[in-house]
Amino acid sequence: MHCRMVPEVAKQFFPQMAIGFSDPRVTVHITDGIKYVQEAEENSFDVIIVDSSDPVGPAEVLFQKVTHDSTSHALFSHDPSHATCFLNAVSPLTP
Repeated sequence: MHCRMVPEVAKQFFPQMAIGFSDPRVTVHITDGIKYVQEAEENSFDVIIVDSSDPVGPAEVLFQKVTHDSTSHALFSHDPSHATCFLNAVSPLTP
């Protein structure tokens, strides 16, 4: 499935979970997230949520210093109330 289809499939099959897509405050960017925050202006975001997979293959960069540095730069403040939240589902590859 092409990643651009994910929001539409979510709206169709999980309408209660996908309700946020219709919120006028929401903008969905389907792109390379690391590149996106690297190019973002300093202090552009209040929060960055990363829903990652295991730290292998394409997601490996999410666990590297470049990701931490990029998200820290893009956050509105370096205050703990503004944070990057990394979510990772449990899998056999995660200890």
